[in-house]
Amino acid sequence: MVIRVEEPKYTEQELCETVFYLSRYAECLEIDKTITVPDERELFWMLYDWAKQFEETFDPDGPIDHHEKLETEGARWLMETFPYTPELDEDFDAGPETAPVFGM
Repeated sequence: MVIRVEEPKYTEQELCETVFYLSRYAECLEIDKTITVPDERELFWMLYDWAKQFEETFDPDGPIDHHEKLETEGARWLMETFPYTPELDEDFDAGPETAPVFGM
């Protein structure tokens, strides 16, 4: 019995670049108070999975540029997945005077 493993349509570098750009979009949207990210670790793994899905379905011969499609779909996906939640955002707005000191 021969088991065939299908090679991904993308390289490791392409996947890493997609995760990088998605995380930059998430950071900008969070700073602009467009999204709320309660757990950065969860965000990373979601971005990783979504980047694999994006790269797998992206058509390089299609009419839309890779970065243009990624920016459009990535921003929409982030806003749908992590809608802005002011109540949670207040917890993260602690300034240096009121922020908890980690390790103490």
